[in-house]
Amino acid sequence: MRWLTDIELERYRRQLMAIEAIKLLTGYGKPMLSKMLVFNTIDMEFRKLNIRRERNCEVCGDDMENKKGLKSVIPCDIYTI
Repeated sequence: MRWLTDIELERYRRQLMAIEAIKLLTGYGKPMLSKMLVFNTIDMEFRKLNIRRERNCEVCGDDMENKKGLKSVIPCDIYTI
């Protein structure tokens, strides 16, 4: 069995990020909004995690949206499907 090097793993991570960016920019496909993809390198398995925003959170909550005028895309609370 051949192990993936750190450079190979980083290359795969960047490719997945580029695909998601293309989906967002072009409107083609279904982007993984409010989801996080986890890759287990030992078992070579992918898993999706749902992510939700906490309304009272200082980083991603509703108060931050009102103060800055921007909506956070990085929720703080992660839970599995």
